[in-house]
Amino acid sequence: MLLEVDGDEIRLVASDRYRLSVRVLQARSCSAPPGTALVPAPALAELAGWVVRHDEVTVDGDRTRVCLTAGGQTHSLPVVAADFPDYRGILGALAPAATRAVVDRLAFLELLLAGDLPTPVVLDVGDDQLIVSTRDGGTTHTLSAVCSGAALRLGFAPGVLAAALAASVGPDVLLELAAPDRAVVIRSADQGSFTTLAMPTLLTSVDQ
Repeated sequence: MLLEVDGDEIRLVASDRYRLSVRVLQARSCSAPPGTALVPAPALAELAGWVVRHDEVTVDGDRTRVCLTAGGQTHSLPVVAADFPDYRGILGALAPAATRAVVDRLAFLELLLAGDLPTPVVLDVGDDQLIVSTRDGGTTHTLSAVCSGAALRLGFAPGVLAAALAASVGPDVLLELAAPDRAVVIRSADQGSFTTLAMPTLLTSVDQ
């Protein structure tokens, strides 16, 4: 995971072949120059339960480690010597959204985690609704949404989309869709500090 200090902001960026997530946190104060560090994501995840119990966490470190201090305790994370994708370039190269939809995040997530949706699921977005169906059309679920732009159909692996929704924050998510073969931008609808890109699954001509 990339930790990036830039002025009074700290960005946390994580990526795999299917998703890229960015969370921007506002620092109460910052005395460090701009810089970046790569830390092991599992090690940082292990500290999540400890971090959320504190109102304020101090982040500092050097070229070999990142230290998190709160409540008189300090935890160190090793700095990994590796390259990280140019996430700014990826975000800057996104095609303009042709369709936007705001949908209840938890309702959408519960649907994807229900277990009766094979891969891929088909999403039809438009007419202020989001229809989730299986490839063969055997199971169909409709969620209320606030939609704008052209109607759009695309496919998704349920686990990829569910992970993006689970990592988001707030009651609603904003989906920004450019095309069936382009990354979908998933944002927290009530705060722009969290953004995830998730790759759809290309549907065949039969599915479409």
